[in-house]
Amino acid sequence: MQNDMTAESVKTARRVEHPLRDWQRFERMANVLPVMLYDSYLDPDGTSRFLYVAPQPCRELLELDPDELLADMNLVWALIHPDDLERFQREDAAANREGKVFNSELRIITPSGRLKWLQVSSRPNPAEPGEPVVWSGYLQDITARKQAENARLDLERKFEQAKKAESLGRMAAAIAHNFNNQLQAVIGNLELARHKLPSESEPVRHLDAALKAADRSADTTRLMLGYLGQTPTSRVPLDLSELVRHALAQLCAELPNAFSLVSDLQLPGPTVRANQHQLGQVLANLVANARESLAAAGGSIRLAVRTVLPEAIPARHRFPLDWQAQKLNYA
Repeated sequence: MQNDMTAESVKTARRVEHPLRDWQRFERMANVLPVMLYDSYLDPDGTSRFLYVAPQPCRELLELDPDELLADMNLVWALIHPDDLERFQREDAAANREGKVFNSELRIITPSGRLKWLQVSSRPNPAEPGEPVVWSGYLQDITARKQAENARLDLERKFEQAKKAESLGRMAAAIAHNFNNQLQAVIGNLELARHKLPSESEPVRHLDAALKAADRSADTTRLMLGYLGQTPTSRVPLDLSELVRHALAQLCAELPNAFSLVSDLQLPGPTVRANQHQLGQVLANLVANARESLAAAGGSIRLAVRTVLPEAIPARHRFPLDWQAQKLNYA
């Protein structure tokens, strides 16, 4: 009799032990998967709760305690990025209403402050009428994939911008070449007309003014072509203060009487490697812009040359916007 009871106890223990081993095996596999497996269902009162979450992925992916999450599903809802919450709530409600396979992507902010992209996939299990439907699914971290997609899209945008810039550059170069050719014809005819008139006559003074304006226009086209890489430009070390000082007389002569030019030049000035003609054109443009901003009332235009530390350069003065200063002094 004792032996029969012992044999029966062993059989019972084995029946209990077998599903326990199966569960432990499942848990081990669930904990090493790169996704968080879960089961959830909708309570009759309309609230959802988890029946199971893979413990280790729950800690690693959501940074939440699995027991606490099983007790309160709102913990995971609280992680959802505010910009994604309303959309995800609509999608979740529609999935529960329609009972279809559910797939969605959303952002979460973990308790440590990390931003992650998750893919949520689940499907309903068969259930008897009136019984709650259990949903089995998984959460997967797709942050790396999203970052790669964003990097690719950003690269594509930059490529499109580069193609547009190249196209505009070719068009601008063609216009500049054509304009320069027409301008040379104007300059040539003005010079011919000037040589056929007495040097002190009134028309000559007008022709001289027209020639100066045409020469300045030619300088502008040369500058544009140089910027577009259509003409070679030489760059040499230049003292920026000296360059400004030599240009002051010409700049003052071109200003109306209502304007004055004041200079504050560091001597010796900072040395830059640049093209003298191009820098002179930049200087003339700066003075012209300052004159236009003062309008007809006039005023003083101050030209200053000095060196500054990189951290003293405001972000709005940097071009392109992602330019990073080196550990140098800048003029």
